[in-house]
Amino acid sequence: MGLVAIAFAWVVIGASWILNPWFVFTEDAFSDFGGSESCCPELYNYGLMIAGMLIVLYGLAICIVADEKLEVAGGSYVILAGVFLALIGVFPSGTKP
Repeated sequence: MGLVAIAFAWVVIGASWILNPWFVFTEDAFSDFGGSESCCPELYNYGLMIAGMLIVLYGLAICIVADEKLEVAGGSYVILAGVFLALIGVFPSGTKP
């Protein structure tokens, strides 16, 4: 499930890159794909939210099958990474505090 989530995230980023020819890798941030100037920010934002949820599920699976506390700690960090990835979709570029 973890590889599927990572592949899904990269497919979403790649599709957003193709749909937004103005993007320059050395000058822009990936979060710009979710901003108002993007062609279709919904693709990027919802895609990252889904990928984040898949990574959270993967982290939960790691924690469930873990035999050692260190494995549970690793799974917890994977869960945290998934939450932060989903939050990139929730709060895209240009979001005011």
